[in-house]
Amino acid sequence: MNVNTIIISLIICSVYSFIIYQVLSRRINKKIDNKTFLNSVKEEISSLITQINETSDRNVLLLENRLEKLNSLLSSADSRISKLKNVIDDSLKIKDEEIKSEKVYIALEPEPEPEPEKIIEQKQIVEDDPSLSRRERILLLHKQGISSTVIANQTKATIGEVELIISLSRS
Repeated sequence: MNVNTIIISLIICSVYSFIIYQVLSRRINKKIDNKTFLNSVKEEISSLITQINETSDRNVLLLENRLEKLNSLLSSADSRISKLKNVIDDSLKIKDEEIKSEKVYIALEPEPEPEPEKIIEQKQIVEDDPSLSRRERILLLHKQGISSTVIANQTKATIGEVELIISLSRS
């Protein structure tokens, strides 16, 4: 029995060795597979990072271009605004000068205020005659002693126009 026990023990040992070999082999393969898996994941992450960097660079360039366009539009708008302010200031200066000259003219030559009844009569005379031009109506009303304000309202002209026509007729 000695030989049989030895053979049985050898068989058991070889089966046990085979099982241990299989278990160790799988563990080693798993570690190797994990390394390859990790390497593939690292490569994917690396390619994703590269793509993200390229996309972000492209987006940054687009934003910079748009910012340049916006800055140029802003500078253009600023220059237009400053030009407009200059034009407005110039027109206000001219308007102020006109107002000052009108005030001086009015202060030098005060017009007598006609009586209300006289205004109504004269108004009817001027409105009834459609053959008269605006200039002629203004001069006719002025000769009748009507104030520039009333003449302007009646002829639908500005006070400045009325006073200009009157002053030109005097010279």
